[in-house]
Amino acid sequence: MRIPEAIQWIEQSGNVLAQAKITHMLEATPADEELLDQLAALQNDDGGFPLNGVAGRPSTLNDSCNIIRHFVELEASDHPAVVAASRFILDAQSPRGWWRESSNLAMYSPPLWMDSESDAALIFTTAVCSASLALLDNPEVNVAADKANTWLLGQIANNGLLPGFRVEATGWAMLAAVLLGHRESRPVKRMLGGLGDLISNDWDAPSLAVMLNAAGIARIPRMTRAVTQAINVLRNLQQPNGAWLNEDGLPDPLLTAWIVRIVRRFGLR
Repeated sequence: MRIPEAIQWIEQSGNVLAQAKITHMLEATPADEELLDQLAALQNDDGGFPLNGVAGRPSTLNDSCNIIRHFVELEASDHPAVVAASRFILDAQSPRGWWRESSNLAMYSPPLWMDSESDAALIFTTAVCSASLALLDNPEVNVAADKANTWLLGQIANNGLLPGFRVEATGWAMLAAVLLGHRESRPVKRMLGGLGDLISNDWDAPSLAVMLNAAGIARIPRMTRAVTQAINVLRNLQQPNGAWLNEDGLPDPLLTAWIVRIVRRFGLR
C-alpha cells in the first residue's frame, strides 16, 4: 500500500479539512480554530447538521455524526458544536434505543440508507449514531450508545451480520461495541467473522474502511483473516495518484485521509 503517495496527493489536491487531518495526524498539531468554526457554522438551530452540508436543509442524524467524527479526529470533541450535535442525536433516540431519520428528508430524495421508512436504514443509522457517540467517550452519551448497541446486537443474523446494509451497519456496530468495552465479546467476534466471510474484490474502499476502522480500534491483529483480506483488497483499489475512490467513483481526499489514519494502526507506513 502506497501511503506516502496517498499523503502527497492529499497535500497537493485535498480540501482544507483533509489536509488538516493529515497534518494533525503526522505532526500532532492542534486543530485550526478557524477551520473548526467553519465546520460549526454549518450547524442548524436544532444542533444538528443539514443534509449534505447544504444550508437551509433539515438536520440529519448521519450528517451530524459525520461532523462529530471530523471533530473527534481533530481532537476537538469538546467543541460546543459537538455538544449541540450530540444533544440533537440523543433527543432523536427512540425509547427502544434505535434511531431513524426524519420523514422531512423525503422531499430531498435522500440516499437509501437515510430512508425514514426503511428497516435497513434504521439499523444502519442506529449503528452510525451508536459508534459516533461512543467515540466521544462521555458517560451520558455512552448510556445512549450502549442502549442502541444492545438493540443492534439483538438483530445480528446467524452469519454474524446485521441485515440490510450488512457491511456498513455491521462495521459501525462492531466499532460501537468495541468502544463501549466489549472488545473480547462473542458478538464482536461473530461480526468480525461474518465480515471476513463476506469480503471480496467487489467491496469498495468506503466499506473496507468502515470494517478496518473497527478492527484497528479493537486492536485485532493484522494477520487475522478478515483484516488481511480487507487490506489486500484495499491495496488493489488504490489509484495511481495514491487516492481512493468514494461510492460515486470519485477520488476522495477525506476518505483517503481516513484510510491513511486507519491502516497506520496496522503498522502500514
